[in-house]
Amino acid sequence: MDAPQAGPAAGGLAGLFELHRAELLRFLGARCGNPAEAEDLLQELWIKAAGQSGGPIANGRAYLFRMANNLVLDRRRSRHRAMRRDR
Repeated sequence: MDAPQAGPAAGGLAGLFELHRAELLRFLGARCGNPAEAEDLLQELWIKAAGQSGGPIANGRAYLFRMANNLVLDRRRSRHRAMRRDR
């Protein structure tokens, strides 16, 4: 049986972030292909995770990885829009 992954006792998303920090950094690095950008995205993810209220999340780890993936996609879309605008 799995233990709850989010909540006040576990330190919420911020606690899970710290627990999975290295794994999240590897994930972001693989997704964006740039270690410096991965660090930037990890910092942005920390800010978002620390600011989240302690609502019920069934799988906090999956939620963090979804947030990380969304940040990569947002950055990619933004870069693509900027390139189109500059042309």
